[in-house]
Amino acid sequence: MEELEAKIDSLNSSVSNATFVDSVKAAIEAVNQVEVSIAEERIIAKVFPLIQARFDQIFADNATFCVTVDDDLMCALTRENLEVIFQLAEIVQEFMNYIHDHSPMQLSCIESVLKYLPLFIQMSADHWKNSADEYKTVFNEELAKLFEVLKHLYASYLYLLERSIQVGENGEEINLLVDALTVLCEMPKVFSVIDASSILSSWKCFTTVTSNYSQLIENDLDIRVPIQLLTDDICEMLKSLNPRDAQTFPRQLKILTYLVKVLCKITYNFKPQLSKFASEMLEFFVKFLCYLSDVHANKAFLKETTQRIDAEVVKLLEGLLGTLLVTESGAFKELLKGFSKITKLGESSCGYVALLAKILQIISNMSSDWSDVLPQIIEDIFEFLPNCCSYLCMDGPNGEMYQHLIVQAGLAVLLQDSTFECSQVLLKHILQGNGFAAILALEVYCLIASNISPEECLSLLINLLYAIQEMQCGFFTNRPEISYLKCLVQRLYSILPDTLKEEVVKLFRPEQHIQVWRFLEFANFPNKSRKLLEPIVEITADSIHSFTDQITENMIVNVGESIDLLSTIEDLALINSSKASIIVGFLSKFWSCRIDNGICSNNILKYMFWKISRITASCIIEGRLKPSLVFPKFQVMLKNQSYSIPVLFIINCLIHSECLADPELLRETTGLITLALRSHNTVRESELEMLATFNYSHKKVLNVLLDSLNPGVAQEIFGRIEAFKTQPKHQISGQMFVHKCLEWGVDCDDYPPAKKIRVEGKSCHNPVPSIKKQLNHATRGLTYENPIRSQSNDLKYAEDDSSATEAIQRIKGEVKCLLKIGRTEKLTAKNYADLRMLMSQLSSLM
Repeated sequence: MEELEAKIDSLNSSVSNATFVDSVKAAIEAVNQVEVSIAEERIIAKVFPLIQARFDQIFADNATFCVTVDDDLMCALTRENLEVIFQLAEIVQEFMNYIHDHSPMQLSCIESVLKYLPLFIQMSADHWKNSADEYKTVFNEELAKLFEVLKHLYASYLYLLERSIQVGENGEEINLLVDALTVLCEMPKVFSVIDASSILSSWKCFTTVTSNYSQLIENDLDIRVPIQLLTDDICEMLKSLNPRDAQTFPRQLKILTYLVKVLCKITYNFKPQLSKFASEMLEFFVKFLCYLSDVHANKAFLKETTQRIDAEVVKLLEGLLGTLLVTESGAFKELLKGFSKITKLGESSCGYVALLAKILQIISNMSSDWSDVLPQIIEDIFEFLPNCCSYLCMDGPNGEMYQHLIVQAGLAVLLQDSTFECSQVLLKHILQGNGFAAILALEVYCLIASNISPEECLSLLINLLYAIQEMQCGFFTNRPEISYLKCLVQRLYSILPDTLKEEVVKLFRPEQHIQVWRFLEFANFPNKSRKLLEPIVEITADSIHSFTDQITENMIVNVGESIDLLSTIEDLALINSSKASIIVGFLSKFWSCRIDNGICSNNILKYMFWKISRITASCIIEGRLKPSLVFPKFQVMLKNQSYSIPVLFIINCLIHSECLADPELLRETTGLITLALRSHNTVRESELEMLATFNYSHKKVLNVLLDSLNPGVAQEIFGRIEAFKTQPKHQISGQMFVHKCLEWGVDCDDYPPAKKIRVEGKSCHNPVPSIKKQLNHATRGLTYENPIRSQSNDLKYAEDDSSATEAIQRIKGEVKCLLKIGRTEKLTAKNYADLRMLMSQLSSLM
């Protein structure tokens, strides 16, 4: 042994390759003559560093030789060097065979193997990766032979870790295992350039070893490293999916699915330590969902392909996320409060929004309280939403995510927001946010309002109206947030039953609160209160009477705004006012005026036309205005682009009515449409919607119309009109929330009436705080000195006036729902106390 050790010690860089190989081979063969622990200490620990040094020297020489691959001498030296590497790899393989024959082994007996064998493989892989293509071609045969033995060597290494080791419960052994696992999880990226299948085998080995020793290493292994590396591997695999390659795609999808399963397995194994790597898990979900949105946006992927990815991969991750949020919610709650600020998510905004949508879906069905985190989740969605517009406007899964966001955000707020703070976040983004975010906030707010009690919805509306009443907002304000605010209060008002609409009318009488009704408008005004509109008609008529030769700008604005407000009344004829005819007379005089190209550029004319366009359409439909009086003026106005939108609006109103049954009116309307479309080379969405309606009712007429247009415009219309679909304005806000034991939109005999659902912790008598502050930030020049008046002193809400039979039916539905929930959830002590109280109250009633 002393002689062998001396021989090993004499080996250095000056020794020839042949001598070095013979000496190493003799040293490895001598291992059989001693105990494994002695062999490790006196032979392997000395030989393996020498092999590493020889690998390094040879690969450095070859990197120099490969510059002159045309030189026969250099080629011969390179081949000789590669042969030496091959022989050394075979010698190491022989030692691995010896270890397997004497397994299981203590880690301390194979410390050098754990340290150096991955290095041998990494150096070979780096040599291949850094070599020129010409070098790889010339020495292809030698490299292929070397890589074949390296594959066997790596397989032996994995087998050793999986089945041939014994780990002692001492610090040294645990540290050796942790170091080996840290190296192992980095090997897929290293060795995959030589053997793509090593990705699967490496992670399989890692999962097996960590499963066997998870309790032993849970406090020492930095699980963040494998999570980050798996994130890179999974995202790279998802990015490289090629659905056009029928041969490789199934295998790619199989590898992707397997890697996701590995991630799930590792996470479950180390779930008690989740707080240490929760941030990395969230980053994984963000990046994965971001790449998934790219896959959904890629037209190369057929619908069946993306559905397969969703079924095989996404379902696994949704299950993992749900389990983590339910069982380890504490690890995520604090993290989510500031996650968007501590991570760089700018390039992964779509993934982050998708993740938050899934989190909302999960926490909506959880019994634990997330009200302290929910406002930040909602806030983060709106912060990153503007970067996702291009994705969310697409057809398919990305576009569906927008609808999904509305439903899940509304559901989460209804079930989890006990402080009602989220409504303030929504209102802030309706008033101040990006346009795309504002529309989403508007839809969510309206969905929530649709599913709370009418009294609570009234409470929200009245607080908004008190704030609007004190806004200092000019007539010519065209800021988008004002339009969103108008839409919000109009939707809230339309949700209310007529009895509560009348309460709003009593609080805000139209003639005393004009500004409020400029936002609310009269489209949903209760029929019983129609008499209250007569003063508005009289005020408008008086404004028209005040027109003199000395017309001022204020007079024009008063008339224009008053007529615009009155035009929101569904049927002006229902108002029993003798002065209503004055308004119609004013319209007749207006359209009797001479309008030529010169006057069309007048801004006052433009303003007035915009304001009277809606009531003009109503009067034509009702027969109060003759088309022959109005249409010639339209023909002149359409020569100016400023008038095309209001003219087309009037035409659209006519198309939706029955008045186009008159052939002459249909002919004149068609002529106006042709003139409007000829005035520009693009087609707006509003025009497509109008033409789609026209196509449905007068297809032959439309075909003739298209033939007369510019071929490019006609082709665009023809290509898009059949596929154009109009979305109902309240499609989302009309959905009604039901208990979690039922599904959305499923018919059921015991369907809980949505409007009877109460949002826990909120009183309909308490005004929503901070609304004035929100409006103040959204509008310039607003001043608020007094706090918002509480409507609790103004309104006395009656108790529910439904019959006993209806109330009992609702109770039966709730009991059935409770029984379903009771099969899967354990009732708490408070639940039992509440049930006893209800039983006592019912007994007293009987």
